[in-house]
Amino acid sequence: MIIKKLSKNNAINDRDLEVYVDRIIQNLTEDQLTDMEQTPGIYVLKINKKVNSLLNEYAKKMFFEWVEQDKFLASRHISYRKKSARQKQ
Repeated sequence: MIIKKLSKNNAINDRDLEVYVDRIIQNLTEDQLTDMEQTPGIYVLKINKKVNSLLNEYAKKMFFEWVEQDKFLASRHISYRKKSARQKQ
């Protein structure tokens, strides 16, 4: 059930997610497992938050690696439209 709810995140492969959740479950105590069975929503939120955190860290790391490797270029030209008299008010 937890994996089913988490699999809505298209940024991660379902199999990788399943392996990650299984690893988490293996490290839980009996009391935590019982709690997870009774209130899975809390665990879904916590795991989802952690997964998103890991994805953000990875994206940031890759961004800086790609900048260093010149995999993409950013334009130095920025233009702004002048506000019309109506927009200033």
